[in-house]
Amino acid sequence: MKIKIPTNLIGGILIMLLSFIVWLLIPNQINIGEAAMQKAQSNSRLIPDMLAIGIGISGALLVFQSLVLKKEVYKEYNLGLEAKGAIYLVILIVYIVLVEYVGMLVACLLMGIGSLVYFRTKKIRRYIIVFAFFIVIYLVFSLVLKVKFPTLGGLK
Repeated sequence: MKIKIPTNLIGGILIMLLSFIVWLLIPNQINIGEAAMQKAQSNSRLIPDMLAIGIGISGALLVFQSLVLKKEVYKEYNLGLEAKGAIYLVILIVYIVLVEYVGMLVACLLMGIGSLVYFRTKKIRRYIIVFAFFIVIYLVFSLVLKVKFPTLGGLK
């Protein structure tokens, strides 16, 4: 099944929504005291606020271009192909969650082997190579470079 998406309209709405969320998150990420807010003409939030507002304005211009000026570009998507990408995105999200619960090494091994299974790789040699590379990379980073990774159950 194929669908046509108005890219300017959808993109503009998504950009405005994202810029609004970023604008709301800026005070939580850049903490400044009330005294500093009252004394200063500008503060450390000025540039991020300006960027978020500028991105929101860009999104609004895309929506304006789509609805008022009737300049729209339609992109056709094949839902069958896009569904495969969406499923893999879910697999990546599961991997991110697994890192906290089963540790970095186990999660990476499951992700590597799971990716090969998902893409229907039949050669056993590729599974062995992926397994070996994950082990070697993990050992180099954890033992030689002393990088601290999440371990089983979040224990450090």
